[in-house]
Amino acid sequence: MQKLILYIFLLFSSALFANSFDQNSVSLLEIFILFSFTIFIFTLYTIYKIKTVKKEIESKLDFQEEINRQQNKILSEISEDIQKLANENITLAKKLAHTNKNKEISQEINSFEDSENQLLSISTNLIEFLRIKSKKTKILEEKFSLSNLLNDVSGMIKSVINNKALELHYIVDSKVSEYLIGDTLNLSKILSNIIFYSIEKNSTFITLDIIISNENPSQPRLFCVLQTNVSIELKNPHSIFTSEYDEKTGKYNSLGLYIARELALLMKGELVAKSSKNGTLEFIFDFPYYMAEDQKDFEQLTARKNILALDRSQVSLDISQNILKTLGHSIDVEIYSETTNIDFSRYDMIVVDSTINPEEIFKKISTDHKVLFLTNLFGVTTKEQLPFNNSYTLKRPLTIASMNNAINALYKEHDTDNDLNILPVYKDEFEHADTITLDKFAQFRESNILLVEDNIINQKVVQGILGKSGINITTANDGQEALRILNATEKKFNIILMDINMPVMDGYTASKHIRSNKNYNTLPIVALSALTSKHEIESMFEAGMNGYLAKPLKKEQLFSALSLFITDKKVERRKSSRYEKDDNKLEGLNIKQGILNSNNSDLFYKEILHEFRDAYNESDIVFNNLVNDFRYEQLRLLCLDVRGLAGSIGAEDMNKLTTEVLKLLVFKKYDILKDFVSLYQNSLQKLNKAIDEYLQKS
Repeated sequence: MQKLILYIFLLFSSALFANSFDQNSVSLLEIFILFSFTIFIFTLYTIYKIKTVKKEIESKLDFQEEINRQQNKILSEISEDIQKLANENITLAKKLAHTNKNKEISQEINSFEDSENQLLSISTNLIEFLRIKSKKTKILEEKFSLSNLLNDVSGMIKSVINNKALELHYIVDSKVSEYLIGDTLNLSKILSNIIFYSIEKNSTFITLDIIISNENPSQPRLFCVLQTNVSIELKNPHSIFTSEYDEKTGKYNSLGLYIARELALLMKGELVAKSSKNGTLEFIFDFPYYMAEDQKDFEQLTARKNILALDRSQVSLDISQNILKTLGHSIDVEIYSETTNIDFSRYDMIVVDSTINPEEIFKKISTDHKVLFLTNLFGVTTKEQLPFNNSYTLKRPLTIASMNNAINALYKEHDTDNDLNILPVYKDEFEHADTITLDKFAQFRESNILLVEDNIINQKVVQGILGKSGINITTANDGQEALRILNATEKKFNIILMDINMPVMDGYTASKHIRSNKNYNTLPIVALSALTSKHEIESMFEAGMNGYLAKPLKKEQLFSALSLFITDKKVERRKSSRYEKDDNKLEGLNIKQGILNSNNSDLFYKEILHEFRDAYNESDIVFNNLVNDFRYEQLRLLCLDVRGLAGSIGAEDMNKLTTEVLKLLVFKKYDILKDFVSLYQNSLQKLNKAIDEYLQKS
C-alpha cells in the first residue's frame, strides 16, 4: 500500500512538473498545490496505519481479556463449588450421627469420603492454579526413576477411582533409560491430570506410550502419547485446555488439563490434543530427554528363564513380551482360546491373566511351575483361583521394575532367621483409629519426626495434622537430604515418614542406606505411597521399612502408626488455638468459614491467604484506576476474581462489596462507581489487616 501511494504521487508530480517546464512557467500556486497534495496523501496513509495498528492492539487486548475472563470465572466458580462441597460434608456428618443401620452407615461414609476427596482435590487445584498464575511454580532438574514415576501415577489414579473399571497400560520403549533427569513431581501431575480427564470422558481403555525422538540428535525429546477409546470431535484442539464450569454436572471441565499444559510449558515441553486416525481422543506430551549418568541394572535373583505368557488381549501380551525380553528372559506369547493346546513342560514360568481359569488347561501345569497371575489395579479384581504354592499376583499397569520384583519374589529364597528385624513390622493397612481429633496427637508431644517428602502440599498436610500438637517435624525433600540430616544432627528421631517416589534418591534407596547403619536399627520407617499394590508393599519391607500409609493421608491411620511405633510419650492435652473457639472471626475475615472451605485444613487456608495477598494486596489502586479510566470490562473481571477468592477465604464483607459493584456494572450505573472506590479501599485494608493478624499469630 505504501509503495502504491508513493508510485502514484511520483507519477502525478512528474507529470505536473513536466507540464510546467514545457510552458517554462512554474507558478507558486502549482508548487503549493503539489505540496498540499503530498501532505494530503501522507496524512491519509498515516491515518490508515494508525487504524490498522489500533485494530491489532484491540484484537490482542480482546484475546487477553478473554483469557482473563475464563481464569476469573474459574476462580469465582471454584469458590462456590468449595462452599457447596463443604456444606455437603456437614450434612453428611449430621446424617452419620443419626444413622443406626450398618448398611446405611457404610453408604453414608462412602458418600462422605467421596465429597471429602473432591474438596481436597479442588483445594489443591486452586493452590496449584494460583501458584502458576503468580509464577511461583519452579521446575527441578533431578535424577528420578521412571518406574517409580509411573507407579506414583497409578497410585494417584487408584486413590480417586477405586471402584471404577479401567484398563491402563504403560508401553515404554526399551531405548528409554530407567533413570532420567527432570521434575518427577510435576511430571506425575501432568500425566495423572491427562488420565483423569480421559476417565471423566468415560474412557475405559488407556495406553501410555513412552518413546524417544531423535529428530534433533543434539537434544532428543521424550514423547508420552496417551491414547483413549473415547470418540471425540476436536473442532479447536486448543479449547480443550481452557477450563470452564459445567452447571449441569457441577464439575470443572479441563481444569486439570489447564494445569498440565502450563506445567508442560514450564518444562520447555508441549502438550497437545488431537483426534487419532480412528477418531478417538489422543494426547501428545513431549519434553527434553535427559538420561542420568549413573544407570543401575535391576537386581535379578534368577538366570534366564523360559516363560509363556497367556492372555486374552494382544496389547497385554505385547507389553509382557517387551518387558520380559528387556529383562533377558525367553518369552513365548499365546492368545487364549478354548481350543488352546500348549505343552507347558517347555516352560519354567507361566504368566497368565487371572480371568483365565479353565481347569482342563491348568491341570497340565506341574506343581513345580512358577505361576504369575496378572490382575487389574482398577475396579473389582479377580482373586487367584488355583491354589499354587509357587504363585504370585501382579497388578497392571506393568512396569519393568514391577515385573522384575514379581519374578524375584517367585524365585527368592525366603529367610527363616532375620536377626536385624529388631523393630515390629506391620504388613497390613493401619487401622482407622476411632474418633481421632487433632487434640489426640498431643500424646506424642516432643516427639521428633523426620518427614521425607518432595511435595510441598503433602508436607503441609502432615504439618497441619501434627504441627500444633507439640511434635517436632524436620522436613527433607528427598532421600539424599534425609541421609544428610541423619548424619549431621544429634537429634534423636522417633520415626521417619518416607515418601517413595522422589527425585535424587527415592524412598527405597534411602531406607536401604539407613538400614545399613546399625545406629538406626531401632528407628522405625513408615512409607508414604500413593500405590500400595502387593509388589510395592513387599519392596517397601525388603528395603527395611516397618509399615506403610496410603496417600492421600488419613489422620486416623497416621495416629495408629504413631501409636504403634512411639510408645514412650505421655498423654497431654494441647492448648486450644486462639482461633478454635471464640475468635473464629476477625474484622473482614471469617476464619472458621475459610478453614471449612479449605478442606478443614488451616494449612491449606494459610496457603490460599498467602496467594491472595501476593496477587491482590494493592488491588485498590487498580480498582481506582479502572474506574477513573472508564475501563468497565477490566473492572468487572477484577471484581469477579476478588469475589471468587473472597468467598473461598471467608472475606464476607469483600465478597458482598464486589457483588454490589458487579450489579452496578450489569445495570450500567457507572456514575455511582466512584463512590465505591473508597469503600473498596477500606474493605481491602481491613481484610489485609485481618490476614496479617491471623498469619502472624495462628
